[in-house]
Amino acid sequence: MISPESKRQSYSLRQKIGLFSGIPIFLLILILPRPAELSPEGHKTLAVAVLMASWWITEAIPIPATALIPLACFPALGIMKYNDVAPTYGNNVIFLFLGGFFLAVTMQRWNLHKRLALYVVRLIGTSPERLVLGFMIATAFLSMMISNTSTTLLMFPIALAVILHLSELKDDGQKVLPEDQQPRFRTALMLGIAYAASVGGIGTIIGTPPNLIFAGAVTSLYPGAPEIEFFQWMQFGIPLVLIFLPIIWFLLTRVIFPVSLKTWKGGKEYIGHQLEQLGHMSTGERAIVVLFMITAAALIFRRNINLGFVVIPGWAEALALTEWVSDTTVIIFASLCMFLFPVNLKKGEFLLDWKSAVKIP
Repeated sequence: MISPESKRQSYSLRQKIGLFSGIPIFLLILILPRPAELSPEGHKTLAVAVLMASWWITEAIPIPATALIPLACFPALGIMKYNDVAPTYGNNVIFLFLGGFFLAVTMQRWNLHKRLALYVVRLIGTSPERLVLGFMIATAFLSMMISNTSTTLLMFPIALAVILHLSELKDDGQKVLPEDQQPRFRTALMLGIAYAASVGGIGTIIGTPPNLIFAGAVTSLYPGAPEIEFFQWMQFGIPLVLIFLPIIWFLLTRVIFPVSLKTWKGGKEYIGHQLEQLGHMSTGERAIVVLFMITAAALIFRRNINLGFVVIPGWAEALALTEWVSDTTVIIFASLCMFLFPVNLKKGEFLLDWKSAVKIP
C-alpha cells in the first residue's frame, strides 16, 4: 500500500506532460503569426495565459508559484511595465522580500549555507582570532542574501559545535583553550556573528527588511525619484561592510575579549571532518550556486555601469527593457526557476517546493 506521503512525493505523468509541454506551447504561440485583430501585447498575453493554464491544470509546479508568472513575464515581454504589474498583486517591495526569502529557504533546504560557512572558516584559519574572523565573514556574506535573524540562527549551531569541540580539546593532557580563556572566546564568537549579520545586511538591498522598507518609502514619498537599484545599493553598502567588519573583529578579539591561544591544533582536521560529513555537493547545491551567480549578475548588470573610463552595457539597455523591468522582475524570475528545476523528477523533487516556500518569515 502506498502511503499518503509517497503519493505526495511522486510526480505523475500528467504533471510531467504539463511541465515539458508548457514552455514549448508558450514559445510556439509567440512565434506563430499574430491575428490581425489582436494587438502585439494581446498576442503575448495569450501566450502567457496558455502557459499558466497548462501549469495550473496539470499542477506541474505549485499553483501559487504559477500565479507569479505575470510578475516576471509581463515586463520581460513588454506587455506591462513592472510598476503597473506589481500593484495588482501588492507593493513592489513585497516581492523583493519574497524572492530573497525564497533564495534563503532554498539554500537552507539543500544545506548550502553550512557548506559555505565551513569553507570560509577553513580558508581564513583556525586560531581563535581567525575563527572569529572566519565566522564573521561567512555570516556577513550570507546576511547579504538572507535576513539577519535567519543568518544568525543558521550560524549558531555551527559556532556552538566549534565552541564545544575547542573547549574539550586536549594536548598532552592539558586543555588547548584554558578555562579562563573559554568565556572570552565564546563571547567574542557569538557577538561577532550577531554584529556581522547586522553589518552584512547593509551590503545589499535584499540583505535585511529595513533596506527594502527604506527603498519602498523613498518611492512612496518621492514618486519622481529614480529607483534605488541593486547595484547602486551595493556601491554604498559593500564599502560599509568592508570598513565595519574588521573594526568590530579587532575590538572583539584584541581589545574587549582577547584570547592568548594562537593556534588550534586539530582545527583544520575538525572543519575538514565536518565538510566530509556533508559529502559531495548535491545536485540541489550545485544548482542553487549556479542560479545565485546568474541572478546576482543579472541584478548587477541590469543597467549600464559607468566606470569612468569604460561603460559596461546592461542587458536591459541592450534589449530596450530599461523602463519595463526592475530588480523585482529578476528576483521573481529566479524564484520561478527554483520551482521549475527538477532535482529528482521521478519523486517530484524540485529545487524549491511549496512545502519549503511557506516556511518563509
